[in-house]
Amino acid sequence: MDFAERLYRANHEVQRASQDLYKTSVELDHLAERQNVLFPSAAQLHQDLFHGARDFAQAICDMSEVEGQLEQKRRELALRSDFNMCDVFKMFTQLDASKRGIDCDDLYATMVHNLQLTITKDEVFIIFYKLDKDGDGMLSYSEICDCFVPRENEYAVLINSRGGFYGAESDPAKYFEGATRELLKKFIRGFVECEVSVELVRQRIINKSNLKLDMCFSQIDKPDKGYITLDDMRAFLKATNMYPSEKCLRLFYQRLDKNEDNVLSYDEFITGLSPMQSNQEM
Repeated sequence: MDFAERLYRANHEVQRASQDLYKTSVELDHLAERQNVLFPSAAQLHQDLFHGARDFAQAICDMSEVEGQLEQKRRELALRSDFNMCDVFKMFTQLDASKRGIDCDDLYATMVHNLQLTITKDEVFIIFYKLDKDGDGMLSYSEICDCFVPRENEYAVLINSRGGFYGAESDPAKYFEGATRELLKKFIRGFVECEVSVELVRQRIINKSNLKLDMCFSQIDKPDKGYITLDDMRAFLKATNMYPSEKCLRLFYQRLDKNEDNVLSYDEFITGLSPMQSNQEM
């Protein structure tokens, strides 16, 4: 093969490689466009931030932190070897086996007379309102478990694997060791503080920041999927330079995700972030 033929073939290979590179470049451009639509960058989101976005992001961070503090108290209880859900439920029913659940009066009586906790009826109602998910006026065993069992699996297993210890005990005041009862009181107080703190933040969003929750939803749901994922929320927070603890953010997200399908619907988002009075009027 002479020099001219080798040069011709080399030029031909270069031309073909250039055409392949051009095709690849076009495909990458198209892919980048699709990714920008589905997964906008922090810089893109920052350009499109709505008025009050940082206030809303700060509110999410504040509520996430409060949820993290309550979860820490759950973990402390889970580490107490005598703490179990069977006895917790029995204690709150005041050992009345005929009761199908716990009403608000049972909750108040146990906290005040048994645990000797300083708490108001309004604060007990806040707890009851939060836990009574089906709205039947009674707290079931599963609803009580949802209150006390940690969200992290390794801690949840500790409690869920324990049976009752005080089956033969007829005095509910003798349920649980002294240190466990103190942690139980600490958790209940923390639960109230968590709900009050979250409610104050929700009121701040609506009353002080004058934010419209439907607008917040549409701005976080940039691809207009009709729901918000945890990644959507992370991207929004990143665009506002807010970086809450990942565990705390997950806990807050789980709080809003009522049906536990790992996405936030429009209704879940609006209901979870609306002040309590607004929810009661819905």
